[in-house]
Amino acid sequence: MTESHLAFCWKERAALMSLPLPPDYFVRPALSQDEIKTYRHVALKNANTVVQRAQVNGGTIPWTLRSVEGNMRFYKAPDPLNRRGAYMFMSVIDVAGSVDEVIDLFETETTEKAKAYVKRFNKGLLDAVKLYSIAKPPEEQVDIIWFAMKSPIELLVSNRDCVMLECRREFQSNGARAWVRALRSIEIDCCPDMYSTLGLVRSIQYGVGHIVVESLERPGRVEISFLNHFDIRGNPPEWLIEFAMKKRCKSVVDIDVYLREDRLARGRLLHPAECIPLDKRRCCFLCQKPFSRWSSARVNCLKCGEVLCRYCVTTWHIKLRDTGRHQRATIQACWRCTRPSSPPKERRPRISSTGSGSTSVWLTNPPASSMWWRRSQSQSFVCTRSSEDFVALTAQWTTTPQAFREMQERAAAGLSQRSCDLPPASPPPRPIYLE
Repeated sequence: MTESHLAFCWKERAALMSLPLPPDYFVRPALSQDEIKTYRHVALKNANTVVQRAQVNGGTIPWTLRSVEGNMRFYKAPDPLNRRGAYMFMSVIDVAGSVDEVIDLFETETTEKAKAYVKRFNKGLLDAVKLYSIAKPPEEQVDIIWFAMKSPIELLVSNRDCVMLECRREFQSNGARAWVRALRSIEIDCCPDMYSTLGLVRSIQYGVGHIVVESLERPGRVEISFLNHFDIRGNPPEWLIEFAMKKRCKSVVDIDVYLREDRLARGRLLHPAECIPLDKRRCCFLCQKPFSRWSSARVNCLKCGEVLCRYCVTTWHIKLRDTGRHQRATIQACWRCTRPSSPPKERRPRISSTGSGSTSVWLTNPPASSMWWRRSQSQSFVCTRSSEDFVALTAQWTTTPQAFREMQERAAAGLSQRSCDLPPASPPPRPIYLE
C-alpha cells in the first residue's frame, strides 16, 4: 500500500473519529520480515533497559525517594542523557500474589482484551488498539499497540497518545522468578499524529513498564515496580509534572485490588439461599464483634457464605467468566476470601512463647511488617499493631483505591487504630463452595 493511498484512507476516516476507536479503524499494511526482526530486537533491548533502570539499589539510575504513602514508595531520577523535557519517575509496592496472577491481569493479546484492560485501568487510559503482533509466547510476547492516555490535569495539560512497542517476558532476578512488561514509543505509518482530529498530543516514551519480582524471603508476595521515562512534549512547570506523575504512579496501588477481584472471580459464587441465615450468627465470623439484637449491619459473603459485619465485608467488581463477554458484576465478599488460595508451607502459623502463660502467633498471611495477635486469659484474640501494620492490613479491607490511600495517610499520621479479634479456630458449620 502506497503512502498516498494510506493518507487518503486516513483523511476519509478522520471526520468520523471519536474515542473509543473501533478495532478495525487503522489501516494496517503487512510488515516485512526485516521490519519484524528489527521491532523484535528493539523490544527485547528495551525490556532489558527497563529492568536495569528499575533497580533502586545497585542499578544504573540514581533514584531519589520523594515520598512514602502506605507501602507505596515514589521515586524520581534525572534523565541519563540530560535531555530537555525528559523525566523519570517510579513507584514501588509490595502485594500478596504471584507472578502468574499479574501476568493474567495485564493480558492484551487481542484488541478486545486491550480495550477491556483500558476499561479496567480507566484512570490513566482512554483507548487502546492492537496494531501488530510481532512475536508470541512461549519465549516472549511482542506487540505494537496504540494508546490514548488521559491527562492527570485536564484543564492544564492536553491528553496524550503514542504508538508503543510492547515486550513481555519472564526472567530471573537474583534467583527469583520475575516478569517485565516494557514499552517504548515508535513511529509507524499506519498511525499518524492525531492532534488535528482528536486533540491528542503525541508523547515520547523512552521506557515505560511494570517489573514484577517474587519475594524469596516472604513466599506468596511480589514486588511491583512501575517505571515511567518520557518526554511530555510541552512546557509545563516541573512541579506540575511531578504532581501529575505521582498521581499516575499511584495506579500501582490498584493492582492489589484487581488481583483480589480476579481471585473472587475464580470458582463458584454462592446463591443467597446457600449462605448462612443472618439471624444464625450472634457475632461477626471474622472480627467476632457481637451483633446487637436489632442490628441490621449483617452481610453474607457470597464466596464462603459466612455472616460478617460491615467492617469485614466490602464491595467488589468481578468479571463474569461464564457469559463469554467482558461483563462485570458487583458482589459483597470478605477480605479473607480475596487472599491467595494456596499459601506456601513456609507461612504456617508459628507459636512462640512470650511468658506469663500467654501465647503470641503469626498470622497465616501476615502483613508487610510485624503484627502480633495476643491471646488473653479469657481466650479472646486481641490485635495490637503499629501504624505501618495497620496500613498493610487495610489493603485487605477495601477495594476503593482512594479510600485505601486515605486510610494509609491517616495511619501514617499516627491516628488510633481499630482493634479486632482473630477468627475462631473451628471451621464454619457450612462448607465453602469452591470449584
